[in-house]
Amino acid sequence: MTEQPGEKLRQIPQTTERVDVLNELSWHYRYSNVDKSREYATEAIDLSNLLKYNIGLYRATFHKAMFRFWLSLDDNYLADILSCLEIFENENDIQYQVKALNLLGGIFDNYGDYEKALDLCRRGIEKAEMNSLFSGKADCLTTVGQVYLRIGDYDLAIQHLEEGLKLRDQLDEQMAACSSLNLLARTYLLQKNYSKAEEYYYKSLDLRKNINDLYGIPWTYLGLATLYEQHEEYERAIDLYNQGMELNKSFLHEKRYQMLVLLGIGKIQVKMKKFQSAIITLEQALNLASETKIKPVLSDIHKELAQAYESISEPAKTLFHYKEYIKLKEEILNNETSNRLKKQQIAFGVEKAQKEAEIYHLKNVELKRAYDTLEIRNTEILSSITYAKRIQDAMIPPSLLIKKYFSDSFILFKPKDVVSGDFYWIENKEDLLLFAAVDCTGHGVPGAFVSIIGHNGLNRCVNEYGLFSPSLILDKLTELVLQTFEKSIEEVNDGMDIALCSINLVTNELEYAGANNSLICISKGELIEIKADRQPIGRYNNRSPFTNHKLQLHKDDSIYIFSDGYADQFGEESGKKFKSAAFKQLLLSIQQEKMHKQKDILLTTHLQWKGNLEQTDDICIIGLKI
Repeated sequence: MTEQPGEKLRQIPQTTERVDVLNELSWHYRYSNVDKSREYATEAIDLSNLLKYNIGLYRATFHKAMFRFWLSLDDNYLADILSCLEIFENENDIQYQVKALNLLGGIFDNYGDYEKALDLCRRGIEKAEMNSLFSGKADCLTTVGQVYLRIGDYDLAIQHLEEGLKLRDQLDEQMAACSSLNLLARTYLLQKNYSKAEEYYYKSLDLRKNINDLYGIPWTYLGLATLYEQHEEYERAIDLYNQGMELNKSFLHEKRYQMLVLLGIGKIQVKMKKFQSAIITLEQALNLASETKIKPVLSDIHKELAQAYESISEPAKTLFHYKEYIKLKEEILNNETSNRLKKQQIAFGVEKAQKEAEIYHLKNVELKRAYDTLEIRNTEILSSITYAKRIQDAMIPPSLLIKKYFSDSFILFKPKDVVSGDFYWIENKEDLLLFAAVDCTGHGVPGAFVSIIGHNGLNRCVNEYGLFSPSLILDKLTELVLQTFEKSIEEVNDGMDIALCSINLVTNELEYAGANNSLICISKGELIEIKADRQPIGRYNNRSPFTNHKLQLHKDDSIYIFSDGYADQFGEESGKKFKSAAFKQLLLSIQQEKMHKQKDILLTTHLQWKGNLEQTDDICIIGLKI
């Protein structure tokens, strides 16, 4: 790209070659000049339509959809990117397949579906390796690093980001290398490894200055300022914020950047107890955030303003900003949950179209009418189920979250229906990790709504009542569940079985209490089962307080808690249940394997046993190794 873009384009007539160059330029400028990149993509689309140049059209469409995702311009980008990927596969366009898989990985990371994101990126890496597309491989590795950064697995984040950086250095992709350096710095910052974070931020800054990346330098200043803020070097942080602000005025002209700088300075002023100055700064940030409508930043600004007004004893303004903060947090949660559902809605749409095509081929009017009636009812039912799933998805944390605390661990969560009566729960309080596997009465939508009561109850026990002992939590949870059901006119006998653990992350001491669901510990080849109390959470005669069990764990000990769904599965060949004894023997037989491999074996065994039969019940198993 040594020639000026205008000069290069002037030499090329209105041909497919010009489309290819436009797409090449659009991709080249995607980081350094988004507006210019979008202009090239738009021109490529117009010319491709004129020439009926299919692959050029879809490459440019892909670029435009990428920007719509990056800039949050609309919510329809996912369908367009999936359509582009299908064309790239049909046309055997491997390079753009890798780009699309990487972008989809980033999208599903943004939706909170981390396992899907990792799977897409790994597919991209495989294709890139097979076809020597090293730039694409570097991009996919970087996205994998970002996923692990998001879920708090900093070691794996660093490993993948370093591998991507190495490739970018070899390819002399200096601008992309700067981005990798910034991400590595951010990872070290979250690890509280401040010296490493500083080292990588300054590597990024030096490289950006060497290549005269005037659009990228302000973002590195922003990272450095955040670092010094966390290190309580407030004056140094403010100086860097101001340097970044000056460059933004000269080159970036980005309101989003100005808003983030003002928010950063306002936070520091609150910490320095300069509340009046903080309010002025944060109100300026609020005006910009209201224009850009970036809800996570708006939420942070309202939170800081509430704290500032509280400190100067202005209760009315404190309450206003706190309410705005809470309202925005709820909206963010709802939006994130809605985004996670989009892939299911798209899949449903494709399936629906296929069914309609089959029906029209039958040329049977009565059958079509019957189908339409069923389709309307199906849509109504699907809407209800989708609503229940939206609530449940927002409630249940990502299954990879437990790896933040125990890298060798897994959660096998397999609902029988779209929504589940089983759920798992994870909460961290300082050195204590609490986690539970819960089996609610029934499955499907009824079970899912009971699960919401259970999940909210567990959160209240810990966060509102300050309980950390598993037995005391179960006693209080029972009380809260009964209070909820007592409000019903009819007698409600629903409830839940649960295995609840707490592990001290420093001493490895485990505490456990159970309602009908036991705990298994495997230590040095010996299986130890700690029996649960034979009573549920819910209505029960002759109830007694739950028993609290303590166990000192040692290196390589394995812990499992679970619902009864796995053992209760009927087998196609035998017609009998898998049973608890077989489940325990299976756990003993796989102790030499890593936990992720154990999860694969458990799932494969279940599917082979089940055969073509329906899944009997929801399945939830949590396993971890010390």
